Amino acid sequence: MEFPRAALNAQRVLTVLLLGASLSVAYVELSSPLSSHIRSGRPWSFWLSARTPGRAAPPALHFGVYDPVRRSLVLIHVPETTKLQGKLTAARAYTDALRATDDERAAARAVEDLAQAKISALSLEPVDWAGAGRLTLELAAGEEEDEEPAVTAAR
Repeated sequence: MEFPRAALNAQRVLTVLLLGASLSVAYVELSSPLSSHIRSGRPWSFWLSARTPGRAAPPALHFGVYDPVRRSLVLIHVPETTKLQGKLTAARAYTDALRATDDERAAARAVEDLAQAKISALSLEPVDWAGAGRLTLELAAGEEEDEEPAVTAAR
């Protein structure tokens, strides 16, 4: 018994679509800095900034290193009072960059770049900054004061 021609054509089209989708996902995964570090077993460094929308305060800045071999994550908080360059603190660098660009993300990246130079100068081991990632957490304010803020991740 033979399948109807329309069913065979539909199966072929679905097969081509599925193959194209899987090749697209493989390409995206292959070009990801995190996945390349995981495949080679090298630690992946990244910046994490947590911000509450609508607040004028600078975002909470964290430096993280994920080690795929040990399956460990180190997260270091960079306080606003950290001196990044001479007497320039992280909070002051953020406000200066925000005044210059009027873009919160660009201001956070400017502080991350200054903190990156400071960490490289203080670190005993060299940090691989080539594939460093930038992650952002948007914190929604809690309705009650005792309530923890709801965290939603944003790329």
